[in-house]
Amino acid sequence: MRSSGPDIVPFYAGEINRRAAALSRAGQSIIPMHLGQPTRGPSEATLAAAQKALVAGPNGYWESHELKGRLAEHYREWYGVEVAPERILLTNGASAALVAIFAAMFATGERIALARPGYPAYRNTLTALGRIPVELDCGAASRYRLTASVLAALDPAPQGVVVASPANPTGTMLDAAELKELADECKRRDIVFISDEIYHGVTYRGRSVSALEVTQDAIIINSFSKFCRMPGWRLGWLVVPPPLIDKLQTYIGNFFLTAPNVAHYMEIGRASCRERV
Repeated sequence: MRSSGPDIVPFYAGEINRRAAALSRAGQSIIPMHLGQPTRGPSEATLAAAQKALVAGPNGYWESHELKGRLAEHYREWYGVEVAPERILLTNGASAALVAIFAAMFATGERIALARPGYPAYRNTLTALGRIPVELDCGAASRYRLTASVLAALDPAPQGVVVASPANPTGTMLDAAELKELADECKRRDIVFISDEIYHGVTYRGRSVSALEVTQDAIIINSFSKFCRMPGWRLGWLVVPPPLIDKLQTYIGNFFLTAPNVAHYMEIGRASCRERV
């Protein structure tokens, strides 16, 4: 059978998950340490809102403008930044957001910088879309973080960079000054700055800093999966600069239509954002 797409390696966490599930069905006791997901389910308020949505909520392709407004409040409450609701684009989880960004913002053959160690699906998704992942070794000297100095040493400049803080798998974080240095380096060299913030709120000490606190030019990725204990609900969002709203929304609409309507029913967003993991 003909196969012309680029070859990519499996997402090994998913492979391990399938094997673990098979062992569990066979009666083995499994301690799940292979996927970044919570051990508890969603809050009671979230489940109650979902049950209400199943019975009386909207049906069909739909998205909640009320939820976008609540997320705008979330950025004001947590980070002290103002985000217009129209800058928030709802997605089928953060993974769909990555696909839309990589397809919309970069041409075939363009280069996107990533930290190594890092989340392998960044690399695999870029490769599948014909973009070139440029993995930068980030060792003990940079505390396993992709910093402005690491990015500045890359010549020629990439077209984009993905930064995660807290990072997967290392858990390391960037403070406001370090994010500002990265944002300035991206502006200086015309690099698209993508900040993956899905682990915000899941920290042992201190708070996570959003790239929006230091620049309005970054593209922000987040989701309800980690902090709100909703990984299977497939609800994420982007915060994008105003000039990119129409383009990214067009890609999201063509690729994915809308996120699941039960997941982004307004009351779910209101309940989940108030409760800690």
